Amino acid sequence: MIKVAKKIDFKFEGVDPETGKAFKVVLSGWVPEDLIYEVQKHISRILVGATSQEPIEDEPEFNILDIESLPIIKRVEILILKYFYRGWFTSKDIQEQYKEIFDEEIKSSTVSMCLQRLYKQDGILERRGSRAQRNYRLIADRVKKRLDEVAKLKLP
Repeated sequence: MIKVAKKIDFKFEGVDPETGKAFKVVLSGWVPEDLIYEVQKHISRILVGATSQEPIEDEPEFNILDIESLPIIKRVEILILKYFYRGWFTSKDIQEQYKEIFDEEIKSSTVSMCLQRLYKQDGILERRGSRAQRNYRLIADRVKKRLDEVAKLKLP
């Protein structure tokens, strides 16, 4: 069986509700997808206060073809909601993740246009920095429902 890996930089800090002790989870580099999924499940358990013994329902499968038939701006939005919902990111980060997930190139100008629209029209992003070194961050409280929906997506 071939293990699929994704290039990620994931950092999560939290407090165990049972012990009150702080913890930090850091995954960086090419990480097997099944490990990412297991870490997400355990973090979800901690956030809802469940013990590691309680089963969590598997996420429903979504049709990948439906995602691939979406316009580019919706694909970019899904990538942001799925992989960049915490912390700052750049258009280059989106470009790399897009190539990884959809196995196709996307021009940096296209990514910049999508980010600009998500910032100005949809108002779901905040930004900082000069045009040459712009960073974006998702405004999570404005997209809570969309975050919940996208969390269930299985991307290729």
